[in-house]
Amino acid sequence: MGKKLSVFLVTLLFSIAIITTAIQVRKVNAEHPGPYYTVEPNYVSFGPEPAVGETFTVAVKLLNVTSANVPAGVYGVEIQFQWDPTLLELQRVNLKIGVTGGVLNSPYFIAKNESKTTTLPDDTWWISASSLPSAQPWFGEGIVAEFTFKIIKQPIWYEKSKESCGLNLVFTDLVDAYARMVQHEKENGYYEILAAEPSPKPIIKVEPAQVVYGPEYSKNKTFTVEVNLYNIRQSNVPNGTYGVEVKLSWNATLLEYVSHELRIGETGGVLNKPLYVPYDLVTVEGDKGTYWLVATSHLPAEYWYGNGTIVKITFKIIYQGFEPQPSASSSLKLEFTDIVMPHAPTAVSIPHNREDGLYRIESVPKKTFHTVTVNGQNFIVAIECDGAVIAPPNLGLNLNLKQITFNVTYADGYCNVTIPKSLMWCDSLNDWVILVDDVAPSYKWLSENETHTFLWFNFTSGDHVIVIRSTQIIPEISSTSVTLILLLASSAVLIIMQKRKRS
Repeated sequence: MGKKLSVFLVTLLFSIAIITTAIQVRKVNAEHPGPYYTVEPNYVSFGPEPAVGETFTVAVKLLNVTSANVPAGVYGVEIQFQWDPTLLELQRVNLKIGVTGGVLNSPYFIAKNESKTTTLPDDTWWISASSLPSAQPWFGEGIVAEFTFKIIKQPIWYEKSKESCGLNLVFTDLVDAYARMVQHEKENGYYEILAAEPSPKPIIKVEPAQVVYGPEYSKNKTFTVEVNLYNIRQSNVPNGTYGVEVKLSWNATLLEYVSHELRIGETGGVLNKPLYVPYDLVTVEGDKGTYWLVATSHLPAEYWYGNGTIVKITFKIIYQGFEPQPSASSSLKLEFTDIVMPHAPTAVSIPHNREDGLYRIESVPKKTFHTVTVNGQNFIVAIECDGAVIAPPNLGLNLNLKQITFNVTYADGYCNVTIPKSLMWCDSLNDWVILVDDVAPSYKWLSENETHTFLWFNFTSGDHVIVIRSTQIIPEISSTSVTLILLLASSAVLIIMQKRKRS
């Protein structure tokens, strides 16, 4: 027998192989020591975005044909490629026999290139081809055929979560130049389409999205956030919602839970009455605080549609750092959320998004600047402190007592106060009075230049009221003084005008 076979003999061998399924094809998970067919990409996924009408292409490849594992080279190939025709519609087959990037060498003979029925009508494409006697044996890697499909079905989220099918090589064959069947392996492909989600997609979010305090002293202040639900419409959630679940967490070393206001069944809230609320709990374990709510409507409640508030939660700030400590933050994290739509035979979860909130507290600066206003003129008093300075408006300026007042807290240290002499001054540094809770500090040090006085003093930890008093202060121009000045100015104008008339 010659090296190359007749077309009749090659075709006969293929027919025998089809009938007897003589080759044992092994599906492997490890590396392939010999030739193998594969589907690429081996995983195709669409959804949850609408995908009906979209197309994609996969290739059936023959790989790893070498002179070491197929010494005589490949002379014939056969595949039967199967899919689910209820999900995918075959658009075209691009055969890659005898071309660059394909398999086999020319001249060649195509015995089969047609559809057939394996499980469902027209669910399989059959390709059988061989080189002709004058062709050289083939080695290498190449594409047998490319298959382009159109997506014709996508489930709806409340009916089924997904559809899928194999992109399977249900039969493969490989023949060398001596008409010997070549042992080989195969790798199938897989197609999956996720259910189309509601559009617009409902969303549960923490609002405001960001809560920021500082750098002014903010410890013990409170703030409130809302957990809101949006986009429950008849067009995207046909039966509305009958239940919600929320689990929100925070950093309990930064924030302390104060209270919450449940908005279930209320105007501006979510769900309709009557209601069942099995869980409405706040827990703190270590550095983590958690609020957990589960609530459902029950008959004869109507389905709920719209936008609304699920719950309002109030927190107290219990930590704030001091420079050079960095700012601190906590996620107001929606660890778990669920929205339920009634749907026979059971309720289904509504696909939705969620958006966490963020809380941040800026550190108290070491040096703060305070504006003191007298007669419309602004003066800047600088206070450097290793604690927090809590200053009343206008630094509590009292013109009669010639003093300013502020509080310091959460510290065991010092203050260094810089006061402009255009606002307050003394003829002697010894005349300045500094009081910490009506008592002179244990140590103070004062200095000055031509424009400012610098007062350094210490105190112990705790909350303190600081009073700084001078002997001189910028005078306030009273309303009576202003009136008198205006009268004098008017009189001067009249006198000048009379003199001009006489002359």
